[in-house]
Amino acid sequence: MESGFNQEATKLARVECDRILRAYRMMNDILLSARSYGRTFGEEDKLDEAAMRAQMFAIRSAILEVEDSRERLFLYHYYIKGHTLENCAKMLGISRRSVYRLKSKAVDNVAQKIKTI
Repeated sequence: MESGFNQEATKLARVECDRILRAYRMMNDILLSARSYGRTFGEEDKLDEAAMRAQMFAIRSAILEVEDSRERLFLYHYYIKGHTLENCAKMLGISRRSVYRLKSKAVDNVAQKIKTI
């Protein structure tokens, strides 16, 4: 049985990992929005764009390193493609309750892969 401290640390790591994974969609939306409005990136912005792209690459790489194919597929569709939990459950052929368990397990596994992004 995990101690209270370890449980709290695991919970904080899961929340931080979820935040990092959700940032992928936000960064992607920012880059697409800038491109769709024909905005060109200036010298200062190019550094920010490069940093965003590097962080997005690190997130995708961490997801691709997840060994379980079901978890990897869930992570890709939920965080990268932006599908809802309900759509992910349908795609995977599992119940809503099961997709929540899968999300928790997948985020725990990818949290181990994402050290510091």
